Amino acid sequence: KVVVDTMTFQRMRHIKQLGICHFVYPGATHNRFFHSIGTAFLAHELVKSLRLRQPELGITDRDALCVTLAALCHDLGHPMYSHMFEVFIHSL
Repeated sequence: KVVVDTMTFQRMRHIKQLGICHFVYPGATHNRFFHSIGTAFLAHELVKSLRLRQPELGITDRDALCVTLAALCHDLGHPMYSHMFEVFIHSL
């Protein structure tokens, strides 16, 4: 809640994960906000599974929190249409 409620994180509600795909596929309305929430959920499930199946790794609560937060915040620096922009930059 501390991270998700920030203005920086909330701005991702308005950044499309799939760029302009929604013009071709009207149902493709996935945004970076929900993508990041889903990524954090999957990271949490992965860590939970690793802790259960491989206790010898010694994954701490702090480790689990860091992985989940990293997954949650992994798209914070992306501007709109950033992946399309990467293609343009690499062509220069």
